[in-house]
Amino acid sequence: MTFRILVTDGIDREGADLLQGVSDFIVDELPTLPAEDLLARIGDYDAIVGRSATKISEPLLRAGRWERDKFLGAELKGRT
Repeated sequence: MTFRILVTDGIDREGADLLQGVSDFIVDELPTLPAEDLLARIGDYDAIVGRSATKISEPLLRAGRWERDKFLGAELKGRT
């Protein structure tokens, strides 16, 4: 099964390369998309990976094609 992943906000190159290295992942890197463009595109993806610049709103969560019982998390390095 192939998973489409949208990477936003210019995540660390090492992290993006790690995702790209998984044969079942199709990874699109689209940093700094305006919110309306992100909302229009997210329905094509199984996951979104980003940093704090991307605001994950309720409409964005509902528009994605991911299963509702899957993990949603935040990394707070240096913020706690």
